[in-house]
Amino acid sequence: YPPIVDNNPPAVTKGVAAERCDLKSVANHQQNPDHSMKVDIKIKFGLRVRQLRLSRQMTQEALADRCHLDRTYISSVERGGRNVSIENVEKLACALGVKIVDLFVEG
Repeated sequence: YPPIVDNNPPAVTKGVAAERCDLKSVANHQQNPDHSMKVDIKIKFGLRVRQLRLSRQMTQEALADRCHLDRTYISSVERGGRNVSIENVEKLACALGVKIVDLFVEG
């Protein structure tokens, strides 16, 4: 019999270093001049939140705790899957120790 191959491995909790690699690959993909699709503002915002979080060596769980939000919400924000309310933008800025405007400036 052929070996059984699991195409859907279980989710693995990644460390901060692994997330940095993911961030670089996403950023490189988006900066590719051949990439004709405009980058969504939610994706840009999420990448900036992730960049700031990782620069502070925080996990998604730690950021979520500081914001009084769920970790899955933070994950969704970082992937560009959420249209974040202004109240949650303020919570994220406070938890990351930055001004609100810093969340919208490409770093």
